[in-house]
Amino acid sequence: MLVWDESVNSFLFGFGPSPSPPNPHLPPIPYNRLHPGRRSLCMLFSVRLVSRQPQDMSPDAWQSVVGEQLKAVKAQYDQGKIRAIYRETGVGVLAIYDATDAREMDQLIASLPMGRYFVDTTVHPLWDMVPNLQSL
Repeated sequence: MLVWDESVNSFLFGFGPSPSPPNPHLPPIPYNRLHPGRRSLCMLFSVRLVSRQPQDMSPDAWQSVVGEQLKAVKAQYDQGKIRAIYRETGVGVLAIYDATDAREMDQLIASLPMGRYFVDTTVHPLWDMVPNLQSL
């Protein structure tokens, strides 16, 4: 069984202590393993989303979009699609997504209300190194 370990997270990825632990609704799922309740493999993705308020948009309109975005992200988190999410101060958001494949990952990002305001979207598939480290 894979257990969340902040020291491994800090060592492998350079993150400090997590401001929010992985999704408590679901147990941790290593990359390339069968997803509980599915007959397919799950994939984890690191997703960095950077958005900017357009200059011609009023602050009230922007706050409305931000509110819609928060609701959509909360729904994805509650569905177990977002495993962990971090705010990178001055940069954007870094999230760990759990999706069946790249197509589903693309659909999850495209469904976000703030999508048209993303100035940078970076997605990388992740490979869980913990089983290899445990076997050493």
